[in-house]
Amino acid sequence: MIAELERALQGDPSAGLVGSPVELAWAFARLVGAVALDHPSALPQSDLDRLLARAVEVTVDDPATHAWVAGVRIELLLRRERWAAVLEIGWPLLDDEQVDPTYRAPIAVGVAVAARAAGSLAEADRACERAAELLAERPGSLPQLELSLGLQRCAIARLRGLMDVSARHWAALALIAADSGDAGLLAQVAEERANFLLAAQQHDRLDDHVRALLEQPDTAQFPATASALRLVQAISLGVRGAQDSDSQERSMALLVQVEEDPATRPTDRRLARLRLATAQARQGRLDLATRSLESVRASADGPLPRSDEAQCARLEAHLGRRLATSPAELLGVLERTDAAFDRFLEALTSDPPRPGGLGFLQFEEHRGFVGELIELLLAVHGPERGADLALDRIHRLQATGSRARLAGYVPGTVEELRGTLLAEGQGQLIYLPTAVQTHLLTVDAAGTRHHRLPPIGRLHELRARFQQAFAPDRAARAWTAQAARLREALLPQDALERLLEWRAVTVIGLDLVRYVPFELLPLEGGELLGEVLDLGYLPSLSTGMRLARRPARPDRGGRLALVVAPTFDDPLLEAIPLDDAVLERLLGGATDPLVLSADEAGLAGLAAAELEQRDLLTIVTHGRFDRLRELSSGLALAAGPDGPSTLWPEDVPTIAPLPPVVVVAACKAARSAARMGEGGLDGLIGALIDGGASCVVVAHEDVEYAALLELLEVLQPRLLTGEVSVARALAEAQQALRARRPETPAAALLHAYGLVHRVR
Repeated sequence: MIAELERALQGDPSAGLVGSPVELAWAFARLVGAVALDHPSALPQSDLDRLLARAVEVTVDDPATHAWVAGVRIELLLRRERWAAVLEIGWPLLDDEQVDPTYRAPIAVGVAVAARAAGSLAEADRACERAAELLAERPGSLPQLELSLGLQRCAIARLRGLMDVSARHWAALALIAADSGDAGLLAQVAEERANFLLAAQQHDRLDDHVRALLEQPDTAQFPATASALRLVQAISLGVRGAQDSDSQERSMALLVQVEEDPATRPTDRRLARLRLATAQARQGRLDLATRSLESVRASADGPLPRSDEAQCARLEAHLGRRLATSPAELLGVLERTDAAFDRFLEALTSDPPRPGGLGFLQFEEHRGFVGELIELLLAVHGPERGADLALDRIHRLQATGSRARLAGYVPGTVEELRGTLLAEGQGQLIYLPTAVQTHLLTVDAAGTRHHRLPPIGRLHELRARFQQAFAPDRAARAWTAQAARLREALLPQDALERLLEWRAVTVIGLDLVRYVPFELLPLEGGELLGEVLDLGYLPSLSTGMRLARRPARPDRGGRLALVVAPTFDDPLLEAIPLDDAVLERLLGGATDPLVLSADEAGLAGLAAAELEQRDLLTIVTHGRFDRLRELSSGLALAAGPDGPSTLWPEDVPTIAPLPPVVVVAACKAARSAARMGEGGLDGLIGALIDGGASCVVVAHEDVEYAALLELLEVLQPRLLTGEVSVARALAEAQQALRARRPETPAAALLHAYGLVHRVR
């Protein structure tokens, strides 16, 4: 019948079919479409491609049929993972206003799928927006398509490292899929959940999730989904397990199973092969890894997605470094890897900045690629020059962050970094963890040194053990042993010896390791690191340079603005224990202090306070956290007649410009959604820095408010004199509090962010 219709379309009377060209074209297109969707094996693939192309061509004057057939062709191309062809066909149809939205909406979702799979997230975003507009014209008419669109948005957010945004999308989708009762939709949502847990490094939860799904009979109905779940499980095992562990053996066995499974999707098979090649390289089977990598490259239809390309570039750098037989060959490998790094930065900056940042180092493949580049720099240029060049690459990478780009920051040289951010006796610790090892750079005015630490999986394990033992109100003996093991991993002996030559240190890139209170890490003699060094934190090198380039602020003579003990409208918030005697001590040393308390301690009072005329702003309240907000950390304030009772990061511009130093004395005020690589700048810290503060003192954990007020009685006068740095003043205040409360040294633990080692 298809052959007869095709002959009739060409004007052959022997076909014996009568009808107008449009009628014949419609019948031909519908029949070819039915074969393509329901019986694709009935025709050779080449014939099916040709017939679908012909069907699209002959229906060009009938917009509805033309769009329907094009949609069938796009569906077939999506199944074959021909992403470039989908984009070429789909975009013109989306811009054709003559085509009914009912037909264009599924095409838009298909284009989003192809763009995401091809690694063009900006293009995928655009297609999602178009699909949403088209679906809005027919609300509720295509519920399954709305769910498919939601899955794409969930995946796009995940691929950008926006784990909080992805989690919100997924939660809504899970409810919709559960209500539908459709096993296919439930399988898709469950698969995306597994990918989310992998990206979020929640490996134990991922393992439980995948095991439960694979044991369900319904999962067997969808063999491609089952294979994808095994792939995610294999990747998780490979990332978190030591190189010679049972986890690695299980990972490789699963990867082989996925690669050999005929139900595996082509993209998943390629990724399994790529992961196998990486494992083979780690085992020293370099020739086999090289052949596997060549197979991965050859199987790609067009450019690889960003994450796959990063893995390929990482493996190529590793193999090139291991197989090079001369300095010239090694230099060639470095030049190719550096070129890939430049392309990587270009791809990162193609994504629009977000208010909460972009987690561009959220993923191991990105960090691992940079780690291989560092190894090449050290191998080609030697330990000293190589370490300096590694510092340069990390600086350039951090400068692609949302905050840096929004501020128009242009990275300078390593020499400028040192001259601007480091005085005599000061140093920096810069961390870049990967699954193979963690790279640590120790930097001071004399130069840069590179140190190798345990892999990120081991650091996370040690950190988790410390967190289980630690609580701010617990005696030090409960957590000191775990803190010591964590210190040994984070500061190997050669790094520790250099660290102890300094009087002040700034920790950079700690968000990649996750929160660790360096002040509480014990030395061999029993002293805590915060007792022998002035400690501060910088979200990134680019943040430090941006702060250093700001014009100098005039000294206001020790003028203080104190916001304390607001009247809370939430009955769950306990009142701050403030009396006249405590308040008098808090104001000691202040010139012309401004106090906002009770009902005055609200946004309106802060906005009217002319805070830029002050040297110090201290806010004593409770922290708030809302997972549904992209900028998720806030401060409880007094509610005004019409105003809100919380200061969120987006509200900070209404009270800016801020004083150079801001102390946020509130429990867990530094909490924020995890955007690894943006240095935690997606919460209050980033907003306060952008609002004019050069230093922000803040708590990551719960605090005991009586102890916190005792700390402030010592800290504020030292800050107001301007005679010592913020880090030194905070260290003195913490030591004074520990002298009074030796059993609980973390009862009121605050950390200093920004340019904290400068004296006003």
